[in-house]
Amino acid sequence: MILIIGKRGSGKTTLSKKLINEHLIKNDKLIIIDINNQYSSFDYVDITSLIAKNLYNCRIVLYPEYLDAFFTYMSVIKNRIIIFDEIDFFNTINNKSFDRFLINSRINNNDIIATARRPKNISTTFISQLDYLYSFKVYYPNDLKYISQFIGQEETDKLPELKKYRYIKHSFI
Repeated sequence: MILIIGKRGSGKTTLSKKLINEHLIKNDKLIIIDINNQYSSFDYVDITSLIAKNLYNCRIVLYPEYLDAFFTYMSVIKNRIIIFDEIDFFNTINNKSFDRFLINSRINNNDIIATARRPKNISTTFISQLDYLYSFKVYYPNDLKYISQFIGQEETDKLPELKKYRYIKHSFI
């Protein structure tokens, strides 16, 4: 699992698309959860079509009324690359099916690449399973304090000083 954090316009989506291309070499089944229309080059489908037709290589927009059904469905699919644009949005819902999906993703051989603006709002289940963290400029005190728990204070102190489009890659494997 990969997390990319940074403020709007820092390069999160550009890096995410680069990582998608690298992952597509080994797996061509891609699902993008795109709440901000950042991946418009991929075809849009609604959640009911995704579930009914077992689609892949598509992007979807999730609406609150479909979240539980979506994550229940996603808990059993295998061998996908799943992109979450702004994964911090999903923690505000406190959805058990989302946590179950995250836990089952490793078992089901799913690669997850996620972006977020506010790391403090990301599911602890997701954070606990990270392989890599790409950090663009972060400067909010609460976010820096939260990040320091995972990467240490010395690395965290570098984040507010990063130049535009620069990041630090942290490995947890």
